[in-house]
Amino acid sequence: METKICGRCKKILNITNFHKHRQTKSGLASSCKDCVKQRHKKYYDNPINRDKQIQRMRIYNVRPDVKNRHKEWSKKYREIPANKERLKKIARIYYARPEIKKKTIEYARQYASRIENKQRRKEWDKMDRKNNPEKVRLFAKIKDGKRRAACKDTDITSKFLRDLWNRTDVCPLCGLQMEDNTSWPWGRHLEHILPLKSKDKNIPNGTHTKDNVQYTHSICNLSKHCQILQKFSPKKILEIQTRYLHLYHRGCTTP
Repeated sequence: METKICGRCKKILNITNFHKHRQTKSGLASSCKDCVKQRHKKYYDNPINRDKQIQRMRIYNVRPDVKNRHKEWSKKYREIPANKERLKKIARIYYARPEIKKKTIEYARQYASRIENKQRRKEWDKMDRKNNPEKVRLFAKIKDGKRRAACKDTDITSKFLRDLWNRTDVCPLCGLQMEDNTSWPWGRHLEHILPLKSKDKNIPNGTHTKDNVQYTHSICNLSKHCQILQKFSPKKILEIQTRYLHLYHRGCTTP
């Protein structure tokens, strides 16, 4: 049997146009796929029927056996290379939508701001650096290469740096006196006012030029990181002063 008459539209169609049905003698449904589709659409266009079905599926999907079945099916589905590519393409289109991008960024910020997640991230980073020293060295090499490339075309000379060193006695960021060396934390670091790698996409990256460098405390330079600011807040200055005193009492010269 290669053809069958649809019980609704009375058309003679190929058996491929019918769903399988175990309880019928022919093993096929009495209505063709198009008629079934129309019937379902008409049924679910009614909000009451749609809400009932959603409620039924919620109850059904929380069952442990159904959950396990879904996991197994999902695992097998994702192992097929063609399906992997298909899912990647769908995800790319989905996450490219502006509203989804905004939601993802907000969720990531909320997740990162939680104290337990910050601690977990620190522990994970520590273990990752310990277990993957080669990867850490490679990333450091890449970062150093990018920094060297950014500092390649410059008008800074050794004479300019010497003059800048001699005329800078106070840290521009915290307002405290600086030592005449490069040791941590009192020593001097050459710091970029506008960072070479800005975190804000709306602000361009800084350059390694005369008008964009200054000497600051080494701890202030590391505390500033990639931020764009001219001076620390009073709260931040107090925090740095407290840390200095704590380090002096302990006799520390390294972080």
